[in-house]
Amino acid sequence: MSDETVATVDDTGLVTGVGAGTATITAESFGVSATCIVRVKG
Repeated sequence: MSDETVATVDDTGLVTGVGAGTATITAESFGVSATCIVRVKG
């Protein structure tokens, strides 16, 4: 998680927006990774 003032990720992978801005989330499992950009308006 690039910015926890924008969004958080819990142990189950649920993403929750917490403040306006943009954050990058990267997940990795078994050597495979994926990245997602999350934008929170507000």
